[in-house]
Amino acid sequence: MSEMDPIDLYSVPSTSGYHGKDDSRISDVTIKIVELASQLVEKLNERSATLARGGQFHLALSDATTMRVLAPRTSVGYLRAGAIYEQQGNQRAAVRMYDQGLETVTPSDHGYTNLEKRRTEAMHADTKCVDFITQLPLDIVTTSITPHLFENNRLDANKPCPYLYVSHAWQQRLLASNPLTFIIHEDVSDSIQVIKFASRIKSLVIPHNKYGTEYDPAHVLLKASYPNLVKLILHHRGDRSVLNTCLTTVGSTLTWLKLIVNLEDPIDLRFVLDHCPHLVFLDAAFFGGTMANTLTHPYPNLKDLYLRALSRHAITEKSMLNIVGHLPSLSSLNVGSVPSSRLLPTLHHYCPNMKLLAYGDDSGDRTYKDLPGLQKVSIGQSEIELNPDDLISILSRHWKSLEKVILRGRIKEPVNWRRGFVFERLTYLEIDARHDALLKLAASIIRLAPHLTAIKMFIQSGDDHHQAFVAMTELKYLKSLSPICIAPYSNALYYLIQHHVNLGDHSSLQEIRMLLYPDMPPCPWLRAIAQLVNLRHLEIRIKSMSFPRNYVSMMDALAQGCLALEHLELNCGAVGLPEKSLVLFGAHPRIKHLAIVAESISNHDIIAILSMPNLQCLDLLTLMDDLTLETLKKSIPIVNYMPFSPSDRLAFSLLS
Repeated sequence: MSEMDPIDLYSVPSTSGYHGKDDSRISDVTIKIVELASQLVEKLNERSATLARGGQFHLALSDATTMRVLAPRTSVGYLRAGAIYEQQGNQRAAVRMYDQGLETVTPSDHGYTNLEKRRTEAMHADTKCVDFITQLPLDIVTTSITPHLFENNRLDANKPCPYLYVSHAWQQRLLASNPLTFIIHEDVSDSIQVIKFASRIKSLVIPHNKYGTEYDPAHVLLKASYPNLVKLILHHRGDRSVLNTCLTTVGSTLTWLKLIVNLEDPIDLRFVLDHCPHLVFLDAAFFGGTMANTLTHPYPNLKDLYLRALSRHAITEKSMLNIVGHLPSLSSLNVGSVPSSRLLPTLHHYCPNMKLLAYGDDSGDRTYKDLPGLQKVSIGQSEIELNPDDLISILSRHWKSLEKVILRGRIKEPVNWRRGFVFERLTYLEIDARHDALLKLAASIIRLAPHLTAIKMFIQSGDDHHQAFVAMTELKYLKSLSPICIAPYSNALYYLIQHHVNLGDHSSLQEIRMLLYPDMPPCPWLRAIAQLVNLRHLEIRIKSMSFPRNYVSMMDALAQGCLALEHLELNCGAVGLPEKSLVLFGAHPRIKHLAIVAESISNHDIIAILSMPNLQCLDLLTLMDDLTLETLKKSIPIVNYMPFSPSDRLAFSLLS
C-alpha cells in the first residue's frame, strides 16, 4: 500500500457557534471514528503477524504500512514492521524502522520504551556474525555451498570478493575446492586479486587489449604461478614473444584454451599444442598470416578443435590433412575457412571418433552426444563451390548417425545420388542455396529423411525449389519451417502450407520463421499461414530495415487467423514497429509470449499489448519511457527489457 499524508485520528475537530447544535454530533462521530480506527489497527496488527509467520512478508509489511498511515503517532505500526524485518533477517531495515518510530511517537506512548529496546536488540543482531561455514564438513562446503557462490561468476581482477574476506577460516574453506574464475579488464595494469589468489585460480579471462603493450593484461600470467589453471580465454595482439612466453608459463596445466590473436606473423599451431600438451579443447581465432609449421607427432588428448581465420587462404588443404592426421581423438572439428571439400570422403580414416563437423561457416552448435558416428555436419560457405560427390560421400557414409545437416554455397552438376538407405536419425536440415543443383540435392535428402522435424531453406538464387517443398509434404513429423528468401508467389511453398491447412488438427506444423522484403507484394502462402490450426510459434523479421508497404495488413490477416498461436516474435531491426501492427493481436485469445525488436513501439501497439488476455511474458529490445515500461510490468507477469542503443542500430545495418 502506498504511503499517505499522516492523519491524526486522536484529535477532535474544532467547532464553533457556526455549527450550532451539530457540535455534539461532530464530537460523538469523531470519537466513534477513532474507536473504529483503533479496532482496525488492532485487527491489521493481528493479520500482519499471522501473514509474517506464514512467510508472506510482502503482504505483512503492507498491513504494517496501513497501520502507520491510520495511526502515525502510535508505536504499534513501527513495532510490527520492525518485527517483520527481523524475521526476514534484515536487521538494518528493522533499525531504520525503529528509528523512524522513535522520531514520530511521543515518549508518553506505551510502546515507546519497547521501541528503544527492540532497536538495541536489532543493532546487536546486526553486528553479530555466525561463522557456520567452519563448522560444516568440508565436503558439504565444496559440493553444496561453493558452487552457488562462484559457479558462472567471474570475479573482478581488481575488486575484492566479499566472500573471501569474511575471515581467514572462510577464505581457506572456500578456496579448498579451487573454484575461482577471474576476468581482467582491458584498462587494468595491475590485477591485484588475480595475483593474490593465483595459486587457486582455475579459470581466467583476459580480454582484448586496446591500449598497447604498455597495459597488456596478458602480463599478469608472468607475475605469478598458476598451478591449478585449467581454463584460459586470451585475447592478444602485438608482441608474439609475450604470447609465446605466456603459453610456455601456464600451458602445462591447461585443458581448455580459447585463443584470439591478431599478429602479423602466422599462428603456430604446433607451438600451442606442444606447450599445452593436456589440451582437450582448443578454439583458435587468428587474423593475419597463415598457419605455420606442420604437426610432427600425435596429440591424443585433443577432442575439440575450432580454427577460425579471417582469410579464406589462411588454412590450406595441405595444412588440413596434416592437422587431422595428427589428432586421432577429435570428436568435433570446426574450420572457419574451406580450402577444399576433398578431405570430406576420407575424414573418418583420420578421425574415427568424429561426432561434429563444421567445415566452413560456423553453425554455432557445439554440442554432441556420447554416441558413435558423425551426428552433425555443417559444410560450405556462401560463395564456395563444392564437389557434390564429396558431399554425397560423407552423407552416405554416416546415414545411420546423422541428426543435423547444414549445406551452404553451390555445387556442380550432376548430382549422382545412390539410394538404398534412409537417414534414420536426421531431424534438422538447413540449406543455403546459391544454385539450383544444391536445391535438387536438398530434395533428395528430404525424401530419404522421414523423421525430419525442422527445415530451414535460404534460397539466394535460382527458382528450382519446387521439388524440395513438394518432398516436404511427405514428412509426417515436420514441426518447424523457416522459408527465407522465398518468392512471394511461390506455388511450391503455397502448396506445402495449404497441404498442412488441409490436414487440419492432424497437421504437425507448429512453428514458422520467415523474412519479409521491402518490395514484397501480398503473398498467397502468407495468407495461408493464418489458416494453420496448430501453429504455436511465429517469427517475422524484415530485411534491409524496410517494411513491405502492406505490412500492417499482413499482420491483421495473421491476427485474425493463427488461433492456436502462443509465441509471436517481431524483429524489425533498427527501425520502429509500424503503427497499429498489433492492434488486432490485442484480442488474440492464446498468445502467452511476445518478443519485439524495434527502435520504437507506438502507443496504439502498447495498448494492444496490454489488452492481450493471456500474455505471460514480454521480451523487449526497444526505446521506451519509464512510465510506459512500469505500466507494462504491472500488467504482465514477466517483462524483460533492454534499451535500444546506437550500437544496436549499427549492428542491424551490418546484418541486414
